[in-house]
Amino acid sequence: MKRPVLCLILCVSAAAPTGAYEIGTHAYVTKLAVDASVLSPQHVQSIVPILGFQRLDADKTFEAEFNLTGSEAMYFDNQPLPAISLESSSAAALARRKMQNEEGGVFARLIDFGYLPTALTREDFEQRVDAWVMRGAVREDDNDVGPYSIGDRDDDPWNVVFRAGRHFYDPINNRALSDAGIACITFGCRPAIEWMLGRTNVLSGPGTLDTTRENHFSWQDARDNYWWALTYNLPESAEGLGHADAQNVESGWRKFRFATTLKSVGQVIHLLQDMAQPQHTRNDGHGPPAAQIANRDGPADGAFEAFTEYRLLRNRIEAGFSNPVTQFSGAYITVDQVPRLRLAASLPYPVPRFSTPVKYFTTRHIEGDILARRGLADLSNRGFFTATSLPVNVETGLPDAGATEFISPAKAVATSPIYSEQTFDTSLYADGVAGGCQSSCRV
Repeated sequence: MKRPVLCLILCVSAAAPTGAYEIGTHAYVTKLAVDASVLSPQHVQSIVPILGFQRLDADKTFEAEFNLTGSEAMYFDNQPLPAISLESSSAAALARRKMQNEEGGVFARLIDFGYLPTALTREDFEQRVDAWVMRGAVREDDNDVGPYSIGDRDDDPWNVVFRAGRHFYDPINNRALSDAGIACITFGCRPAIEWMLGRTNVLSGPGTLDTTRENHFSWQDARDNYWWALTYNLPESAEGLGHADAQNVESGWRKFRFATTLKSVGQVIHLLQDMAQPQHTRNDGHGPPAAQIANRDGPADGAFEAFTEYRLLRNRIEAGFSNPVTQFSGAYITVDQVPRLRLAASLPYPVPRFSTPVKYFTTRHIEGDILARRGLADLSNRGFFTATSLPVNVETGLPDAGATEFISPAKAVATSPIYSEQTFDTSLYADGVAGGCQSSCRV
């Protein structure tokens, strides 16, 4: 089963531009990826007829109709196995989880703004194939901890998880997030490439299966669920149902396994999207606006992701938390002053294709030359500055502490104009209060 599921995840993840933002943007970017992937019936190499999805209800593809209990739609959350097993009995340690308002609300807003033109309501859309992948992209941001535990959703049934601390990977120093202070000390931070694969030592061959992994929707789990979706059989103890009822239950549970596979694919895609956001690859911790007080983040820390979400869904972050979406005058930016987010343009750019999942993140393990590395984390790490990795801090006039850890972008010189420097007089504002430098700032 290695080749089909490999094609599935890699084709979907590479099919559209990616970025790391709030959950609405994650969902929409994922939708565009699915539309351009082999999961689309319109793709020339579509796997939809191979898997038989075209024979199912397009709006409720994986809803099961049971003889005894009626229709149900859900996905499975399996406790990690100590070893990879192909037996149906290995799928027994599971929790049944259902669709939630956390992702349903995102679907509704995308419909309201015209991003899902084939759906009139959330109910029309939320059980489709693309919705299951998008659900994973939304739910990868689930956290069960303090101010991060936001949204109408069901908590992890197996452990308390701080997923956000697993969404960072610095390919220069081969490390997880390490500047989040007490959050990483308390809840643990892991490199995104390990969290994504469900394995450790992933830069050395296939790595080692993480038998106690907290992520039950990893690449490994996508593979496991894909296998069970194709092969699952009820245990002998269920034979008392009779042949027809047993076949009915097996069919329904295989549908749930397909739903779980696609949700896991969406969660892996979310992690790849995170690698396009330089803060996630330059060890620059930041929290959502609702958690900024707890994090003691400044307005700049969450500005990029909040502003991009604002461009997509036009939902300005309300006062009460640190609000990065302001003009230099301190006034709130209004909808008509913000350009709509445009991601569906046809760009003359080849679809990236790699032989293993981790290479989409980094090619550190096969290329010694930093400038030749081709993963998305490699690209954003060496191509952009972030709020705490500037070569010249606007307040101190000195390099940020984090800037010295990275070799690029290189400081601008006459023979290598990678970026330019200029000075201007300004005041920086957050929530209408002046702050930051009052004169001669570098940009």
